[in-house]
Amino acid sequence: MGRFDSTKEKPIGMTSADGKTGFRIEYDERSGANISVFSGKKKGEHFLFDVIKPIVTKLQDLFNLASKHRRDS
Repeated sequence: MGRFDSTKEKPIGMTSADGKTGFRIEYDERSGANISVFSGKKKGEHFLFDVIKPIVTKLQDLFNLASKHRRDS
């Protein structure tokens, strides 16, 4: 979940079922567009990519779509 401004309380990435591993797509003035990876308490890599803020917002909005229930086999 986002923590700042327009992303506050909105999903901006994905996490594992236990919530310990995942990634966030973010934009900030210092770094620009980036993907932050985490695993447990350990901070992971930050991957920078060159797009404008409205593109990051569109990517973040993809995580806010209704999802279909999984069928267990």
